[in-house]
Amino acid sequence: MNSSETERVFRENRDRGQENKESSEVDKELQAAAALERADFLVKEVKTSQNQMQNIIVHMQAVLQAIKELRKMMDIPETEVDTLPADQRQLEKLREKISQYRSELEKMREELIVEQIKKMRQENPNLSEEVLSAEAIKKVDELYASLSK
Repeated sequence: MNSSETERVFRENRDRGQENKESSEVDKELQAAAALERADFLVKEVKTSQNQMQNIIVHMQAVLQAIKELRKMMDIPETEVDTLPADQRQLEKLREKISQYRSELEKMREELIVEQIKKMRQENPNLSEEVLSAEAIKKVDELYASLSK
C-alpha cells in the first residue's frame, strides 16, 4: 500500500468516525426531545384525569342529593343508587391511571433534570454548573408540583 492509498483510507475512516459521532449526537438530541415531549404528555394526562375525577365526583354528589330529595318527598326509604358502583369503578380506573403516570414521571425525573440543564446551558452558557443544576431541579420540581393542584 503506498502513501496516497494510506492517506485515502485514513481520510475515509476519519469521515466515517465524524458521521458516526454526528449521528450519535442527533440520536441523543432526539431522545431528549422525546423524553420532554413524553413528560409534557403525561402532565397533561394527569391534569385531564384529575379534572375528570372532579367532574365525576361533583356529578355523583348532585345525583345522590337529587335522589335523596326525591325519596324524601315520596317517603321512600334510602338505598344505594344503581349508578354509584359504576361511578366508583370509573374513579378507581382514573386513580390507577394517574398513579401510573406519576410513577412514570418519577422515573423520568433525573432524565428531565439532565435535559433541562442541557437546555439551560445552551440558553445561558455563562452560568455555573451549580446554578444550572439548581435551576433545573427547581423547574422540574415546579412541574411536579403543578400535578398536585
